[in-house]
Amino acid sequence: MQDRISIYVYARDPISQIGITGQLRDRPEVVLVGDSGIDDAAVALLVADEVDEDLLRSAKAIQRNGCPRVVLLVTRLDDAGLLTAVEAGVCGMLRRDEAHPDALVAAARNARNGDGTVPPDLLGRLLQQVGRLQRQVLPPRRHHQHQAVAEDAAQDALEPHSVEAARRRHSHLGPGNRRTGLIIERRSIGHLRRAEP
Repeated sequence: MQDRISIYVYARDPISQIGITGQLRDRPEVVLVGDSGIDDAAVALLVADEVDEDLLRSAKAIQRNGCPRVVLLVTRLDDAGLLTAVEAGVCGMLRRDEAHPDALVAAARNARNGDGTVPPDLLGRLLQQVGRLQRQVLPPRRHHQHQAVAEDAAQDALEPHSVEAARRRHSHLGPGNRRTGLIIERRSIGHLRRAEP
């Protein structure tokens, strides 16, 4: 038999706490730990209606107390809650209405192994949010790729000793301006070569 998964369950209300622990209690692959054994838990399951500041504080406190892998079981999960949960270091999310014993054990096993669990529709939304954030924060990659191609073309047009000289002349500039300097220099050399008799 595989190693048993030690799980700490935290819920704000006693009925949810009893319900989730009751689903896991008879599972042979699970060992439930109480508040005093939180640092022995491989995974913490946090139960709530929605992702809010209190839930995120609880998740971070559990992580600080020695259980770094946290899975959320929530009733409602909007886009903002999804992203803030990921930012808080949560490694799995399940909807409460989908949290049957097999799904809970699978999510806990995935978390223990360093993998994540996210329902497919939430994963799609999360990827859209990350893509949107990346476009807002990071410069477009295509632009840098075009600049690198242009720099290579500029270097190809220069003599080998001219490339090093051009690099030294433009070394005080940032990468984008350095490329621009090389391109301008290549064009200038091209115009001079065409003008030679």
